[in-house]
Amino acid sequence: CGTVISSLNELIYFTGINKATNYEYRLTEQGTANIYYWNNTIYRVSLSWFGISNIKLNTVYELQARAYVNGAWSNFGNICEITSPSSAMVLNETARLMPDNDNETKDGLIIPSTTLSIYPNPNSGEQLNVNLENLIPNSTLTISDIYGKIILTKPLNTDQSEYKINVKFENKLTSGFYLVTIISEGNRIVEKLIVR
Repeated sequence: CGTVISSLNELIYFTGINKATNYEYRLTEQGTANIYYWNNTIYRVSLSWFGISNIKLNTVYELQARAYVNGAWSNFGNICEITSPSSAMVLNETARLMPDNDNETKDGLIIPSTTLSIYPNPNSGEQLNVNLENLIPNSTLTISDIYGKIILTKPLNTDQSEYKINVKFENKLTSGFYLVTIISEGNRIVEKLIVR
């Protein structure tokens, strides 16, 4: 709380509640009547998950959460103020996985950041093209719904730094939001996929 997030996809974690089966998040643009809600079974959220098409940059938002326990909703908790980034990753823009250290090197050479792009996005839910540049060997591709249910996991055991893959889904995805994640040496890139 009280911080500027680095991207709209940055995860914001809440304290889990014992025996909670669901969580509801309320996002309010400070000083306005603009209120957005999002439900999930996990106690983390990102601003991109609210599906707000007109989210303002460099703007303070008030984020609150409540839990569903034993058949009843609790009251919303304390307000957590989050400032949106001054520039944002826009849907369809390339996501970047930056090294922990901007000057991270290997054998004296600077390690370039891995990039992920997906298309088409929005998508029909039948197949997805994934392009990766500067991919680190032994990475993993995961596609999940916004509730955390894994749709697909694929190891990317390749030495190719530029890698393209066409993912065909066994069952057509239903309309909604999905997360495409690349996990590489403990780091991760996340892109939001919209299925219509």
